[in-house]
Amino acid sequence: MHGEIWVESCLVEGTIFNVSFPLEEDKQPEDILIIVQDSGTRILLIENNEITQHVIDKMATYLDVTIDITSTIENAKTLCKTKKYDIALVDWNLKEENGLDFISDIINEKYCPASLVICSAYSKAYIEKHTPVDLELEYSAKPLTLISFNQALNTHHNQDAKPSIDSNNIEWTHEELLPIIIKPQLILETILLVEDNKIN
Repeated sequence: MHGEIWVESCLVEGTIFNVSFPLEEDKQPEDILIIVQDSGTRILLIENNEITQHVIDKMATYLDVTIDITSTIENAKTLCKTKKYDIALVDWNLKEENGLDFISDIINEKYCPASLVICSAYSKAYIEKHTPVDLELEYSAKPLTLISFNQALNTHHNQDAKPSIDSNNIEWTHEELLPIIIKPQLILETILLVEDNKIN
């Protein structure tokens, strides 16, 4: 790309890796295309991590869907009684509360959201093993990405589309990715991951 790469290193102080190459500004940048079947979808997010709240709120804005955010089960039930939600994204671990408590309390109520999705860094199998609640739940692995968030939205509109069950066994095919990404060349054939965090 007619650029250069160089390293500046000093013992004890550290190392700086530099990459430089000339680029022209893209006059018509193409964004990642996310397909949402209904931009009028109303979402309730039950999440106590402020960073996660902020990220999902930004994704909802990008996808042009309405979202209300709360960090407690009691407030979530109050919101459900006053507004009609299509989807509730429920964090499994809410500090001293459990997201499944919200689901078990609301599942048979007339104001229950049409679709309930448990969000957790743990697998669905792990959650089912460590809870006495016997419910068929949709599941999304944390951290949610724009793709998995969009998948949860589309699952609400298409009951035949099932979200990933185990975050450790997600396999995307070209056919699944092509409707989401405009440029096929962005699809990565091989990825090397150097990471000591098992969840990541």
